[in-house]
Amino acid sequence: MINIVVRPHPTENEDTYIKLFKTNPKIMVNKEGSVREWIVNAKMIIHHDCTTGIESAIIGKPVVSYCPLGISKFTVNLPIKVSKVCASSKEVIDYYNKVVNGKFKPKNIKFIKKNLKNYKESATQNIIKLIKESQSKWFKEKKKMSLIKNFTIFYREIIFYYLYKFRGEKKISQSTLTNYLNSKFPGLSEQELKERIFYFCEILNVESVIQVKKITKDLFSIEKLTNKL
Repeated sequence: MINIVVRPHPTENEDTYIKLFKTNPKIMVNKEGSVREWIVNAKMIIHHDCTTGIESAIIGKPVVSYCPLGISKFTVNLPIKVSKVCASSKEVIDYYNKVVNGKFKPKNIKFIKKNLKNYKESATQNIIKLIKESQSKWFKEKKKMSLIKNFTIFYREIIFYYLYKFRGEKKISQSTLTNYLNSKFPGLSEQELKERIFYFCEILNVESVIQVKKITKDLFSIEKLTNKL
């Protein structure tokens, strides 16, 4: 039996898919949490031109890019390159049968190194390096920001607001933007933050006890208590 998990894009309405597939018990619509767990446990991943396809290819999963209308100039190239491109449902089914029968061979994706900075590298170490390099530069630039520049930024927003209104266009509402951001980043737990900080301290050789306290949703206080672990 084939079970299908449909993961709507963060900007899409999940209810549309739930209504569409509600009579099919083999199809589950779910966009909660990280996609990584679903990728790891999937036999095959189907997308159009999504970064999920890249993540799947990196860990050696069979990936299909379903393009029934062909590849247009708006199609993102990299997810297509790491995938088996199928133009019909029959092609998708045939490829799936090859996968379950052990005839699948992972694509050579060495070229992906040119496009991804932290491919087979520690993202944490890269982040720390960038923070250390840019910290002093950021503070210097912030001090140089004049009052005139602050006013320029403020009035530019006002001008754009009225331009949108005059042209009859609607800017994204705050509630829509909030929902989108929440779907992209559902939140951070206290335990996750503690684990990340501990990892950072190991890399930087920081011998301190770091205390993390949750204040509100996604807001934490981080305090160094002692100089020795």
